[in-house]
Amino acid sequence: MRIIALVVVAVFAVIFAIQNTDVATVSLLWWQVRASLAVIMILCLSMGLLVGLAVLAPLLYRRRNATRELQSRLAAMEANDIERKARTSHVPFDGAPATHPDGR
Repeated sequence: MRIIALVVVAVFAVIFAIQNTDVATVSLLWWQVRASLAVIMILCLSMGLLVGLAVLAPLLYRRRNATRELQSRLAAMEANDIERKARTSHVPFDGAPATHPDGR
């Protein structure tokens, strides 16, 4: 399925590049570049992607660390539960309320 999606995206990218061959000028302060409209748009998309990843990276890092911490806490709690069950396994429990040996 992933390969099909990549092929579809590649086909659309080729169609986009073929249909947008006009030369465009991009100016920023005293810097000026002339290139194909498709190249300029792909560069702008790539720069936006990089900025987005730079903004999201700290959040993804914190979430990954929080997930690891929670998994380690869960493993410790499960180990503690297993240990507790092993200590109390010698006491039979049938689900009935505890009664005094005299029947009280």
